[in-house]
Amino acid sequence: MGNYFVKLMNGSVFEITQSERNDVAVRNGLLYFPSCDRTINSASITEIVSAYDYEIDRMLDKQKNQKEGVLHDGKYAYKHFGEWAFDEDGTRYIISDPSEYPEISANCVPTKLEWETKYKKIADRAERLKAILGTFQDITKRIDKMSAIGQDDFKRLENFKRLKI
Repeated sequence: MGNYFVKLMNGSVFEITQSERNDVAVRNGLLYFPSCDRTINSASITEIVSAYDYEIDRMLDKQKNQKEGVLHDGKYAYKHFGEWAFDEDGTRYIISDPSEYPEISANCVPTKLEWETKYKKIADRAERLKAILGTFQDITKRIDKMSAIGQDDFKRLENFKRLKI
């Protein structure tokens, strides 16, 4: 449908077209968006972002609260006192080596649903890891926004940038 998302003060989000976004820039008061059949007050708009930026923001919000996921090798992982871990043969392993699981350093561990729908079907582990990590541009954008998440995650991502994948 559209290429932009409107965020409102009450937390609502809806999608609009580029021409509607251009109209918002020059008008005040009540605004009508035909593409989603909504009328809102321009004063209640907090932000209008591109679909790409909205997806990055959504991923960052999800990652801040994520407690479990699936690693690129198919292991179920979970956060244990703020550190990612997995169980194997009844033993808990804290994941501390970013070269083994770079998706943890990049803070982009897929959820179970994401794993099942997007990544499980990719047979080659290296290709699967590349798909999970996304493009370097996406990772760089995440690093630029890390101040919203915290310095510990920022340091992990800085270390990830130094890895050769």
